[in-house]
Amino acid sequence: MKTIKLIALFTIFATMAFSQSECEEQLIKYTDNLEPDSLIVEFNLIHTIKAYEDLPYYEEIRFTSNPKYPQYFLFKKTNPNAQVGYKVFDWDNIEIETETVEKIGPGEFLMALKKHQSGDYKLVLYSKNPDGSCVNVSLLKRKKAGNINIPSTKLNENTNLKELTLLKEYNQKVRRDDLPYVKEYSYVLTKGADYYFLWENNKNLNLKVANSRRDQQALTELKGKEDLLKYHCEDTGIYYFIIYAKDPVPQNATLKFLFDEKSRK
Repeated sequence: MKTIKLIALFTIFATMAFSQSECEEQLIKYTDNLEPDSLIVEFNLIHTIKAYEDLPYYEEIRFTSNPKYPQYFLFKKTNPNAQVGYKVFDWDNIEIETETVEKIGPGEFLMALKKHQSGDYKLVLYSKNPDGSCVNVSLLKRKKAGNINIPSTKLNENTNLKELTLLKEYNQKVRRDDLPYVKEYSYVLTKGADYYFLWENNKNLNLKVANSRRDQQALTELKGKEDLLKYHCEDTGIYYFIIYAKDPVPQNATLKFLFDEKSRK
């Protein structure tokens, strides 16, 4: 099997580090140099299997699937011997059987779902012994099979925005109000694309977006929608989402990170 061409680069880093790790750089180069074949890439996600004390690693990736339009997952580990496992579940948490379609190279293989129904699913990555290495997961589809959409949201019933693709949810559980609150996440954004940040149940948390040089990026407030912010990306690269409050109040807030798929066409 030949390698696969990258159509769109949407890379999530499951880490809160302030700088890009060597294994992340390796996988960015890997996804950036995939060659043409009969499959195209819907999205790429790079995760750091971060080793921290004796904590296990766990991450969920959501997607939709239709057996009439076959789709596949391409895995690439920077450490072929890394103890990273995966399982697929439907939205009732029933495990779905998978099969390895082809082993491409050390730490690199193609996986597909066996018999299943159309619907929403989640891919769980986990490791009982994380080693700090990285793994890339690419969702692929056949070129002539039509579109396969990532689960999306209409934001709310009154919005006049197009239906957007939900890329990630950042849940903020604030339990104390005597300390400042700061959480940071990183994500690779694509030049020319429009991204949106939607707050739910937010009481007093703030958001800043910075590029790899730590320069703050301008966010646009949408008229009539105080909890929705827009960001137009000028350069492909790593960006940081900083959620903070000097005097936070106890709350369970969620920041939804969304993407306008039509903006990159």
